[in-house]
Amino acid sequence: MAKFNRKIFEKEIAKTLESQSIKQQAYAIAQQKVRRAQREMLQEFNSHPVTREVEGGSEANNLSGTLGGYGNLFTFIGFNRSSRPTASIRKYLEREINVFSQPRVIKTRNESTFLFKVGSPKIEVLEELSPSPWEGRSWIKGVETGITGLGHYLYQRHEGFPTSRSGKAVQKSEQMRTLSFRPIRYMTSILEEFYKQTR
Repeated sequence: MAKFNRKIFEKEIAKTLESQSIKQQAYAIAQQKVRRAQREMLQEFNSHPVTREVEGGSEANNLSGTLGGYGNLFTFIGFNRSSRPTASIRKYLEREINVFSQPRVIKTRNESTFLFKVGSPKIEVLEELSPSPWEGRSWIKGVETGITGLGHYLYQRHEGFPTSRSGKAVQKSEQMRTLSFRPIRYMTSILEEFYKQTR
């Protein structure tokens, strides 16, 4: 009858886990997982109603529903008609995400797991990359928490306002309607899904 020495067996397994070949294979798998999660993150960003609405410019429809169907986020936030507000955000999300090559090995009774540190995108950076033209804070944060002034917002798709930033809307001093801004989950939701996929 063959004898099984558990301590010797576990020692041999530990040696295998420390081998450079195994670490490289685990690293390659981790990179694939992160790249896939990044592609899905970008797809979600590109297809999100807020992204599509803002990229639609001054004549876009209110796809996000934040304005009750009146006007659009591009003109309400007050972007210059030639600006591309989502360009810096997309560039940040597209940049190479660093997967650190030295893993931490977590051993349990039945298995061992390699944990790799990932240089994930941060909401704080995204907020710095998305300054509002007039509010003094991030417009992506405003979309999620609320933006004031909707009752004073006047939008004209066809005639427009040539002297306004966007060319299609202005903020009037008097209140014209009682609509309230409807916040919507945007970048926090997209990042949360990325974090979930890379755990």
